[in-house]
Amino acid sequence: MKIKLFCFAALLTALTTTITAQNSQKYFGDHCVGNWKGTMLMYNDGILSDSVAVLFEVSKIENEDNWIWRTTYQTAAKEIIKDYILKLEDAEKGQYIIDEKDGILLNCFQVENKLFSIFSVGENLLTAIYQITDEQIIFEVTSGKKEQATGDGTISNYSINHLQKVVLKKI
Repeated sequence: MKIKLFCFAALLTALTTTITAQNSQKYFGDHCVGNWKGTMLMYNDGILSDSVAVLFEVSKIENEDNWIWRTTYQTAAKEIIKDYILKLEDAEKGQYIIDEKDGILLNCFQVENKLFSIFSVGENLLTAIYQITDEQIIFEVTSGKKEQATGDGTISNYSINHLQKVVLKKI
């Protein structure tokens, strides 16, 4: 009887540990934890116009469903650091917020292995997409302006004048 009870307790402990480990890795931010680097390519009207080295650092904030979400752009003249926080807003809906820590909050939505955000700055519409794979994170930002409406006037098109894309590899 003692052996059966011990085996049951050991099995229960192993099962609980496995479930806990799986649950700790279920959020988008968890899959991005680490240090990443790559070169961002910048396109204007479809033509490669510039590039910049990028470091991307993600770490879990202890006891929270939040992650440090820091991007460093390394130009010849200076480093530009975007020190944000990725916050889990609603796990069931896959909703996150990127908190720029200056009052700007960007809504993001996870679908499969991608995190999407669409927002406007002035007259420009921007899309930002993070895609995580086993080996890399692909980060793309597009921006463009509203063009003439079509059809009965209820459909608006947007140009894509700018694309920034970086393929980040874990370091």
